[in-house]
Amino acid sequence: MPQQDYYSVLNISPYADATAVKKAFRKLAFAHHPDTADTDQLNDFLLIQEAYETLIEPEKRRAYDERFFLEKQGYYIPKATITLQHLLEKQYALLMQLQTSDTSRLDVDVWLNKQLELLSPVYMYLLTTATTAQLQQYYRSAITLTQPLPSSHTQQLVNHWQTVASAQDWLPQLQTIVANKKKREKLQALLPWAAAVASILLCLAIFLLNRKAA
Repeated sequence: MPQQDYYSVLNISPYADATAVKKAFRKLAFAHHPDTADTDQLNDFLLIQEAYETLIEPEKRRAYDERFFLEKQGYYIPKATITLQHLLEKQYALLMQLQTSDTSRLDVDVWLNKQLELLSPVYMYLLTTATTAQLQQYYRSAITLTQPLPSSHTQQLVNHWQTVASAQDWLPQLQTIVANKKKREKLQALLPWAAAVASILLCLAIFLLNRKAA
């Protein structure tokens, strides 16, 4: 069992993506770099480097999460209290909530956090015990739950799934969803400008016609 909480060492969330891991490492490595013969400083730097090398590599991180978060008492829900069925039922409850909600009034930050709760290392470990049919059910539902989220929030989920081995077959579809959302958001951002330009051109045309008639 790992003796160190590498997330605490780097002062990041267990849901932090690779960019956040790199940013935290650079900041701490600079602050603790052993430029002097200070033994404590060197030990801190080595621990920071060890944490970074573990969390930046997807396979190492997944193995670390499975060992650390399932074995450390009280850090996450103990393994014995949850099952794969428990995960699928919680996901189903979110789907029912989505179907009965006005998505235009949905708080996207709250909705993202509800999905991140289902991406804890414990739940991701349970997915390694799932059948092919259960994995298909899980990822289809996960994709549906991203519908109300903007591209930036959806990308956060994609960043997490990139570290999950069972998600690799679904990543192209998820990345396509993010790309399509970005296109729609750019189009929506341009619509007010297009309407303004059209209005100006219409006014100009009316002015020119009136002037010509006069």
